[in-house]
Amino acid sequence: MARLAEARARLQLRRTDKGYTAASLNRWLNEVLSDIASRHAWTWKCEDWNGRTVARLSVSSVSCTSGSPFITLGAAASDTLQGKRVLINNRVYRVIDAGASTGTQFLIDQPFIDSTASYTMTVLYDEVALPPGATGVLALGVQASGSLQPYPLKYVPGTEARMLDLATTGQPWCYSQITRPSLPPPLAAPSAAMSVSGSGPGSGLALTYWYSYVDKQTRAESALSPSVAFTTTSGNAVTVTFTPKRGFHTRVYRSTASGGIPFLLTEVLSSVTSTATDSTTDLYLVRPAPTQGSSVMVKLYPVPDTAYQIVGQVIRQVPSLDRDDDIPMWPEEFDNIWLDGAEAKMLEAADEQGRAGKASARFEAGIARMIQRDSPAAGAMVIVSDHARPLGGEPTMWWGALGSGGT
Repeated sequence: MARLAEARARLQLRRTDKGYTAASLNRWLNEVLSDIASRHAWTWKCEDWNGRTVARLSVSSVSCTSGSPFITLGAAASDTLQGKRVLINNRVYRVIDAGASTGTQFLIDQPFIDSTASYTMTVLYDEVALPPGATGVLALGVQASGSLQPYPLKYVPGTEARMLDLATTGQPWCYSQITRPSLPPPLAAPSAAMSVSGSGPGSGLALTYWYSYVDKQTRAESALSPSVAFTTTSGNAVTVTFTPKRGFHTRVYRSTASGGIPFLLTEVLSSVTSTATDSTTDLYLVRPAPTQGSSVMVKLYPVPDTAYQIVGQVIRQVPSLDRDDDIPMWPEEFDNIWLDGAEAKMLEAADEQGRAGKASARFEAGIARMIQRDSPAAGAMVIVSDHARPLGGEPTMWWGALGSGGT
């Protein structure tokens, strides 16, 4: 499979009479990548995904004032409330954000309708975030404790799901897909300092650190914080200090030595802890950070009454290629089609419409082949020469035995 630098060189060879900057070649390659990704529900855009639910939460002694958009809890909330739907006196509200850092006052999406009083509030944990970069769901199922067989979930349009009874709880049997605003990212960069002990990533390394917030219930993740650069001065561990947010976990990310790509370092499972220890070498940094915060979720019905595992397949967003060693997600055999499309754009930019039309025709024919090869029926095709052709006709049965010569 062509890496970006290789694809750039191969694209330039198609037009040796004129030089192009790496930025121009990258732009055309990425424009065609986005075009290809939008043409079909490609199997290479799909990945298995597992999530989990939590039971709805009952919170007593919630003070509500008629006409006020603020509610006050009797004690600080330990669970994530921001962005959650809540039931108060059989009316649905959504918690917008904490009204104060104490963890007891919260802002809801509309003024409280009923009389001023203390109520019991039910937090509806019926939403589960898809992984960052996922754009949709292909199939979804729920797996109860002790069961090895997932129960398929039925898709219900969001307009119908909104009419379902929110007071019903149990094992979900249907879902809808929704888009929510991403969690606000941390505003401040972390800081880093050498620890007095412990083994660290190494001495004299130029490292960069970031962090993000993670919803404890839905597992939605925010975008990254601003970064901080830090150079180690010894082989000791590094202490990373960040600003925690009440009700959220914190994920800390780090680059490799002299690198600029954030990789997951650790997740701090506390909403009050403000430090993390980095004792990890580059070898164990394998999971890159998401390029954006979580925004696509599935809403389950009925509201889960306990922890269930959600299993399924999601459609990934195809990321742009930025680094020279980035590679496209499709099989390597389709790289020439990618280059045909980029060549068409390169020639169009030079106002060579005739040559651009020929390259565009090759590209469109290649897209058709890609779709044919990517379809579920592709496995039933027989390869004849270098093209895939479905062999038609009625099945032919042969009974007998081969002779000793094997013919």
